Amino acid sequence: MNRGRSFSRCVRALTACTLCAFAAPMPAQDTQTGKTPGTQVQSGQVNLEFSRVYVHALKKGFGHEHAVIGKLKDGSLHLAGSPQAGGRLVFDMTSFDADGPTARKYVGLEGQTDAGTRKQVNENLLGEEVLDVKNHPTAEFEINRVALLETPSPRGLPQCRLEGKFSLHGRTNPLSVEADIEDVRGWKHIRGKFTILQTEYGI
Repeated sequence: MNRGRSFSRCVRALTACTLCAFAAPMPAQDTQTGKTPGTQVQSGQVNLEFSRVYVHALKKGFGHEHAVIGKLKDGSLHLAGSPQAGGRLVFDMTSFDADGPTARKYVGLEGQTDAGTRKQVNENLLGEEVLDVKNHPTAEFEINRVALLETPSPRGLPQCRLEGKFSLHGRTNPLSVEADIEDVRGWKHIRGKFTILQTEYGI
């Protein structure tokens, strides 16, 4: 089987997504570089420069597992206790990149993928058979409720539940995400996971 064409098999299985978003009430330094972002970030806005989404596409049958990293195009998030609790996260589907070393390490896949195979996988991933980014360049999580949870996360951090609607590939379904909250140099680092069956989104 051509591994570069295997993504269409993978996406028929469950796909686990991890969202790492930085929302800040004030300008702060980047957690990796120590530099202050050049653009003023207002309260509740998501720092698009440093927020990421990671996708682990699980295999089905003779397919292969893949790891994908992507960026956010827009976003805002107000946690519980705020009058405008909720927000929206817009995923830039055109930025999705499969099987690079950072993504594979993050989701726990061993080994590396050669450049030629990555090119084929990405062409298939972004093409009309899968994400079809030409017609669906963004996906969106509209968050209409934020609830703080009493129990801490597995990492021992405060956590919340984000509830709303997730729109992908022209279809919309309810989505609930549990995410932990960490204070990182003045930012609120919100990290959560959710799992979808991509056939439910017409892929």
